[in-house]
Amino acid sequence: MAGRRSQGTRATWRNRIIGDGEEAPDQLLANPRNWRVHPKAQQEALTGVLDEVGWVQRVIVNQRTGYVLDGHARVAMAITREEPTVPVVYVDLSPDEEALVLATYDPLGSLAVAGRESLDALLREVRSEQAPVQEMLANLAERAGLYGDADEASDDLGATDPELPGAFAIKNDVVWPSTLPFQIPALREDRLLDVPLPVSLWPGDDLGVPEFGGTFLVNYGTTNRRLPRARAVLAFYTDDARFESLWLKTDEWAGRLLNAGLLGAVTPNWSMWFNQPSAVHLWNTYRARWVGRHLQEAGIAVVPDANWSGPASFDFCLIGLPVEAPWLSVQLQTFRGRDAEEVERVRSGLLRVVAELRPRRLLVYAGAPGRRLVDECAEDLAGCERIVIATLMDHRREARKEHRAMRRLYFDKGFGGGGGGGGGSKGGGRAPFGSKGTTFGSGGGGGGSKGGGRAPFGSKGTTFGKGGRK
Repeated sequence: MAGRRSQGTRATWRNRIIGDGEEAPDQLLANPRNWRVHPKAQQEALTGVLDEVGWVQRVIVNQRTGYVLDGHARVAMAITREEPTVPVVYVDLSPDEEALVLATYDPLGSLAVAGRESLDALLREVRSEQAPVQEMLANLAERAGLYGDADEASDDLGATDPELPGAFAIKNDVVWPSTLPFQIPALREDRLLDVPLPVSLWPGDDLGVPEFGGTFLVNYGTTNRRLPRARAVLAFYTDDARFESLWLKTDEWAGRLLNAGLLGAVTPNWSMWFNQPSAVHLWNTYRARWVGRHLQEAGIAVVPDANWSGPASFDFCLIGLPVEAPWLSVQLQTFRGRDAEEVERVRSGLLRVVAELRPRRLLVYAGAPGRRLVDECAEDLAGCERIVIATLMDHRREARKEHRAMRRLYFDKGFGGGGGGGGGSKGGGRAPFGSKGTTFGSGGGGGGSKGGGRAPFGSKGTTFGKGGRK
């Protein structure tokens, strides 16, 4: 075919993978030429991901030399935790090729740059209960310039002028008088927002303006240039790092919210992860209440947010929240319902919040597991009206499903142009790459014994279990 290169003009890439299997971590050989040093923060974040998810990437071992090429930190941590085995993929490289891969494997990956919009969208969908993982993700976002100060925010709320000509500015170091425990300030009952019904989530400018005449709940950081602000309530159900400026520059944010003409705001929800120290929970409770009171004093009506962790957090987590408020808001977006202990902790906490505060209406911002939990508690929550809103992540996931369905319909009807690729191999099933329909499942690796092509480890060099470099 004209314009097509001959098959013989360029050599195909060789497949150097010869097998896979599992090995006892203390029998793997640390590479004496490994130059990578893994700081404590990286090890803690990696441990957090492995604890939450498990293995998703194999350790790479050069069968010819017996040395590890990639995965030294994972092997070292597996030894520390006394893991019986680690998953391994075997390659066959000469010593010179091994040196080249060892020198370039990580640096090649680091040459990739962050697509800010794609990274921002991804981080909105990531939830981790591990503090080291949260810190790592926050640092990643900061390096990509995603979570700057409020005056650098990309949405219109962040760009709104914070100045209020002629108005009295409340200083950020004000101490609200309080006789409550820990001197946590109380929210003012005369400046609580009674949100007009119905209520729906603002999905972001890119998903279009919904045909909806009620009140929008808009999550901080969601694009909102087309938002009808006079009937919008701002919430902070996102990563703490995104709205830290609300604490650092509360006076500026009060001015922005007033100038934006919003209906009001939900008081901030700083995290109270179950594995965090109680001191962190108390601090986040204090500043959530402090900011809420500051916004009220500036003239902004608020919906109180209730947040809790385990039973011990109820010593302070509801201090300063009004009883029988017109609205109370809670978020269950991080609830996963993976074990009975978590389910009971969240269920009993939700019921206790409602029993002690007795709100007229309960706004629940929740993922699918949280929404199911609320349904299961319906009889116990019968005393208050519940308005349950799916998370922004769920809204965007549904939008992607609809988009994919439309694309399938479009191409099935023959509107997609040229002919599609052929089928992949029996083990495939992924979308085809290129014009020949090659799938992930096509083309197996060569070599390797039936049991995974195990290499005779332990015969050379120093093993991880005997002081090898980690």
